[in-house]
Amino acid sequence: MARKTDIATLLADLKDNVWLVLSMVQTKGIGHFKLPLLTGFVLFFFSYSTIYKPIRKGHIVRKARIESLEAQSQYASAFQETKASLDSFTQRLPKMSSKDDFLGKTINDLCNDLHFVPDSINAPRETVISGLTLSSVGFRLRVPFKSAGEIIARLENSPKYIAITEARMAKTEVMGMVDLSVTVTTIFY
Repeated sequence: MARKTDIATLLADLKDNVWLVLSMVQTKGIGHFKLPLLTGFVLFFFSYSTIYKPIRKGHIVRKARIESLEAQSQYASAFQETKASLDSFTQRLPKMSSKDDFLGKTINDLCNDLHFVPDSINAPRETVISGLTLSSVGFRLRVPFKSAGEIIARLENSPKYIAITEARMAKTEVMGMVDLSVTVTTIFY
């Protein structure tokens, strides 16, 4: 059966032990206790530097790591939402493997669908910015005025990311017809 000790008993024992040590020092003198005190201090500092200090250092490192992980977990959902948004955007970008003919093919397919023939399609111009490859192609065609808006709308609303960076329309000598010059750009990944 375990004995319960209360604080009053412990304090009384401590008081008795301190009184005993003080009375011994008074009767025998401090010189008699130099070696045990010196040994005690050496053992205390040795145990502090070899046992307690490395454990404390490891505790501080683990505590900092836990705080770092807690901070990361707070922003994990925001990161996942941002990553999902970025992934959905990159899915709309054309693949790098089709960069040579992607814009030209897209323009030709659009013109074929609307039964127009482009007057000219410029060679693609590529620019690399922050690791992304931007490709631009310009083309000209003569179309009825009412079809110009449809061409621009279909380019802008294509399933792959295509942006119109420049569009010009000029009147022609034929009534209701316009010369349409458009430059489209896309980003490859």
